Amino acid sequence: ILCYAKAVTSDKWQVTSKDPSLITHHSSLYWLALFFFACGLMSKPMVVTLPFVLLLLDFWPLGRIAECGVRSADSRCGTTFNRLILEKVPFFALSLASCLITYHAQNSALWSSNSLTFHFRLANALVSYVRYISKIFWPTDLALIYPYPHFWPLAGVVFVAGLLAVLSVIFILQAKRFPYLAVGWFWFLGTLIPAIGLVQVGVQSMADRYTYLPSIGIFILVVWGVNDLLNARPQKIQIAKLAGSVVLVGCLLCTSMQLRYWRSSPELFLHTVEVTTDNYAAEDCLGKALENIGKKDDAGKLYADAVRIEPDYPSAQFDLGMIEVEQGKLADASNHLAIAVQLSPHNPVMQFDFGTYLMQHGNPAEAANHFKTTLADRPDFPEARQQLDLLSAKTNAPANRSTR
Repeated sequence: ILCYAKAVTSDKWQVTSKDPSLITHHSSLYWLALFFFACGLMSKPMVVTLPFVLLLLDFWPLGRIAECGVRSADSRCGTTFNRLILEKVPFFALSLASCLITYHAQNSALWSSNSLTFHFRLANALVSYVRYISKIFWPTDLALIYPYPHFWPLAGVVFVAGLLAVLSVIFILQAKRFPYLAVGWFWFLGTLIPAIGLVQVGVQSMADRYTYLPSIGIFILVVWGVNDLLNARPQKIQIAKLAGSVVLVGCLLCTSMQLRYWRSSPELFLHTVEVTTDNYAAEDCLGKALENIGKKDDAGKLYADAVRIEPDYPSAQFDLGMIEVEQGKLADASNHLAIAVQLSPHNPVMQFDFGTYLMQHGNPAEAANHFKTTLADRPDFPEARQQLDLLSAKTNAPANRSTR
């Protein structure tokens, strides 16, 4: 953003921007901005919305379309906006490529519940916007995983949708006088779109880690808004300084409290279970953490509870099945493992472990099928290849002895 802002506000840029083919006349800072954007995408795909953020910044504070006004009918405005779009074509191209790669990778690697209709996902997205804002200003009951509820009340969804719409209209109407309101607000709304859940990947209804970039928009709105208020009431500046100091101290205390939960996996997931309801994913993760420190009975209870809450969650089914193998409950184990691989047919680890279980318990033919499925999804799985070759050798051995 800094490179982009420096490039488009330079004197050289102002001259060359009159050329319709301005994309070929961009300064080195422009291409450096594009390079940094590529680095950002490789670091965290959440930055795919940067081209839209740059358009917001063109409006304010860069003021590159300010001369047209907010609702002007001047034909030059269309030309200016078209040029702003044109110069960002390389950014949009990188965003598109990142979206396709990220969706393909996550769609094949993570579980996504088929039971979530688009209407439910839309309702969850609208409610999540308000939940994110509340967590920004009042960060309590923070959890690593926020589960989906069984349903969202229609009245609540309609209320938050109306609230978001009203705020958007107000900020648009005030854009000419207070441009930072619209920029901050639509920065927040827009940069959250990739993670808001309209395209569902994973089991979380929302995630605090998604707010690092979007929250900048809220802070823009608040900081410049408070600044304007204080400029109108200079006698309140000392009170504002004191209030800001109190807020910072509160943030330090909240951070100190949150850090305690991150000292170990059991503490982290136990806290998540405690501050959420019916959190099957967190219970499964807590079970794994306890199993790793030898508390297998407690882990088994958590796996069973996770399966009770969400029978279609493959990880919990698989973990429950594996621990039942150790406990000698082979019939139950076989059932849970079979359900897990059916729910997650392209998970090579599950396929391999279930194949190993079948091979060890007298079902080599079925085991071979799962090893083949493993290799189809991950050809570079040497253990699966080794086990499949071993089964093939055992199968061919009697025929070879008969021939001799």
